[in-house]
Amino acid sequence: MLNNCLTVCSNVCDNSLIIGSSRGILCDHLKPQSIFKSIDLVYKMNKNKRMKIIDNAKNFALKNFSLEKMTNLYLDVIKN
Repeated sequence: MLNNCLTVCSNVCDNSLIIGSSRGILCDHLKPQSIFKSIDLVYKMNKNKRMKIIDNAKNFALKNFSLEKMTNLYLDVIKN
């Protein structure tokens, strides 16, 4: 997300919360056809839409996954 790549990931754990509806593409990792369709979608997507998704993902990652923020969240868990 931070490297300006369009994210394709499995719909497991919290990935659907992280990716949401505008920050990447989710697929079913147990179904090869789903993985193929997701990758195919990336190649068929128009450039403007792809860039919008990439920008949304990068902004989300910068806001939520900074080293300082992640460290503070873990420290809060340890303290409490």
